[in-house]
Amino acid sequence: MRIILQSKIHQTDSGSLKIIPPVAFDAKAIYLTSVSIPYTFYNIRSTNNSVVINGTLVSIEEKNYNSIQLASTLKNKLNEIVGGCVVSFDKQKLKYIITNSGEPFDIDFSTSRRLFGFTNGVKTVISHIESNFIGDINDGIHSLILSSNIGTSFSCLFNETFGTQIIARIPIESKKPGEIIHYNDPNNQRPIATNVKALQYFEITVLDDDLNPLELNGLDFQVELFLDLKGINKVVVEEDKIRNIEKSDEIVEAPITQTNVRDPKRDKILTESLNYT
Repeated sequence: MRIILQSKIHQTDSGSLKIIPPVAFDAKAIYLTSVSIPYTFYNIRSTNNSVVINGTLVSIEEKNYNSIQLASTLKNKLNEIVGGCVVSFDKQKLKYIITNSGEPFDIDFSTSRRLFGFTNGVKTVISHIESNFIGDINDGIHSLILSSNIGTSFSCLFNETFGTQIIARIPIESKKPGEIIHYNDPNNQRPIATNVKALQYFEITVLDDDLNPLELNGLDFQVELFLDLKGINKVVVEEDKIRNIEKSDEIVEAPITQTNVRDPKRDKILTESLNYT
């Protein structure tokens, strides 16, 4: 059984995709068949755009920046509060340098410390400071992570060090803003979950490296899953209804009188052609 989740149809208020099948199935395995995600998220966003200057929290506008643009924006933010500051980006060292000709001031890079390459904590700028390490302009978005809440207990086979709800990690590689990031496994080589019991719903979220949800800024993304129902005999029925499929291009609802509803013809069609879109 194939299920396609599209953000233009199935998106929740939190930005995740959610679909509730008409019945709750047991599944031998679930596969992630394909993913299409537009590269419309920003490298500077609400989770990494804050700086504290002399105790004042300052937010950098959410959008895409290169390192030179980011240095210029920080300079403007500093001069709004303390004055006499120049911020430059050293292309050889890949570090930021803040030069101060005014009174000493304190700065804490807070959530933006990896962007600018500074360690955590408050720095006092007397004449100048330089990044402690190389600034990462693509902070937190070197790959996209798909997180899933399947609405039942299951054994997730892709967890790495992130936790049992992580179902896939999709590299961005050389993609640029405006392009589409694809993942494709049409032959179902690797299941994301096995032995799924009483499947009630799917909910999938796109995350950054730090497991923060990514805002795609209004564009749609799509995820396709394949459920292997082979060898599963029990179907948990909701509201005494199940989709009784007479032929592949026609789906009707009909009441049933038993919970074990195995039917070879229906199973074949469910497995090969049922598509919730």
